[in-house]
Amino acid sequence: MIPTSTFIVQPGIAFGILLKACDEVLDHKVTQGIDNTEKKLSDTERFLSILAAMRDVEAKAGLTPNLLTHVSFSVLTISSEADMMDILEACSTMAFTYAETKMRGCLVAVITGTIQQWRDAIVTGTQHSQATIRGGFNQMHDLFVQVGLYQIWSDFEQKAQDDGSYTLIEYKP
Repeated sequence: MIPTSTFIVQPGIAFGILLKACDEVLDHKVTQGIDNTEKKLSDTERFLSILAAMRDVEAKAGLTPNLLTHVSFSVLTISSEADMMDILEACSTMAFTYAETKMRGCLVAVITGTIQQWRDAIVTGTQHSQATIRGGFNQMHDLFVQVGLYQIWSDFEQKAQDDGSYTLIEYKP
């Protein structure tokens, strides 16, 4: 059984409040980078772009590595007991809770972490020796990609495995 995961908590950003406060207390526009990009940004990218622009009016829009801890996601994961222990080990820097399910030998967990923690856990998980663990982390990676956060792994490439899963390997030109 390949573990299955879905987002249950994604950031909800009060852009109106944030932008109004920035307009009141800063002497520059924090949306300049966002306004000057042609790329369609996710809410997370827009939020992190604004945070970067608070300090640097010339900050480019997108994900800024030192700001990744400002945004958290929670993922609901269902897995076999054995696989869940490996999943939770890869996610060991994050908060989690788990419980037994009515399906024998199966656990459900809610795992919450910052984008930085998810980035590290997913890289670790896709490099696991077991195909089911890699497949589970591939699905988690795909969740983040689907909401527009593929750039978190821009310095990694996907290496296909014989079992249909993939490994994220750091890109070194």
